[in-house]
Amino acid sequence: MNRFDTVSNRFWYDPARFASFMNANLYAGKDIIQPCDLVPVDRRYDHYTRDVIMKWTTDKQEMYLAIENQLVEDLTMPYRNAMYDMKSYESQIRRLKRNHRETRDLEDPLETISRIKKEDRLIPCITFVIYYGQEEWKHHKSLKDMFGYKQINDANMLENRMNLVQICKDDPRRYKNRDIQMCIDIAQLMFQKDLETIKKRYRQKIDKEVVMMICALTGSRRLELIISKEEGDEIDMCKAIEEWEEEISKQARNEGRLEGERHGEKRGEKRGERKQILQFIQEMLEKGYTDEMILSFKNVTKQLLKQAKETPC
Repeated sequence: MNRFDTVSNRFWYDPARFASFMNANLYAGKDIIQPCDLVPVDRRYDHYTRDVIMKWTTDKQEMYLAIENQLVEDLTMPYRNAMYDMKSYESQIRRLKRNHRETRDLEDPLETISRIKKEDRLIPCITFVIYYGQEEWKHHKSLKDMFGYKQINDANMLENRMNLVQICKDDPRRYKNRDIQMCIDIAQLMFQKDLETIKKRYRQKIDKEVVMMICALTGSRRLELIISKEEGDEIDMCKAIEEWEEEISKQARNEGRLEGERHGEKRGEKRGERKQILQFIQEMLEKGYTDEMILSFKNVTKQLLKQAKETPC
């Protein structure tokens, strides 16, 4: 199991978060599923591999609810999604057959042929695919999308559409659980590179597990390293973002300085030509380097920087 799976599974196995997610996506936000009615399922015993599986039990019904985490698109996902649920039913049927074989309680030819009883019932299984990519899921969302036979336009029987939740376009307000709201909102702002809004909106401390989940789903390894050094169970998100920005800026300055020295020596110092230095500065401006970073380069002065800005490329 990789780092992302470990962090995301731990996040979603929390009953309160899991119940809030399922209520938002199954019951339009109504508090139908209660955290106390959820029990984690041992994937190795009961089902074909999925990331998070809970059994929801009330006095009226039982249901398996599952989450499959996806960092990238998978063209086979509709098939995988259907296979996961079918494997769940296959596992249940095998247990029923085994129980009846041991008890020898099948009473008529139909039951004998089927090897289960008429009153036997399967526990429904619903799987949601959570996609954490920055871009919208663009390809197959159902088995029908994977078929080449396009004439069956109205064949709902072939649809088998997977339950897809896309973090990049989801509405955080759909969820009553504050952890999920923050996770989705901050991830979307990070996708948009809008760190200023994060710092303004989240001045309070945030559960460390939530921040680690945000780091995992956005691939922010550097921010994760900063968070992991913090003691305690809560993180000052504003401070962490500022430290992260400083590290990024420091890295950019170091990389820029090396590139500047390399180009400066080739174009300026070695050749001693003012024109070459100006051209180099213009290239750095086009790449988005700040004045401060450009001035840290060898052979670059404020006068040359000003001239480069005023001189057409």
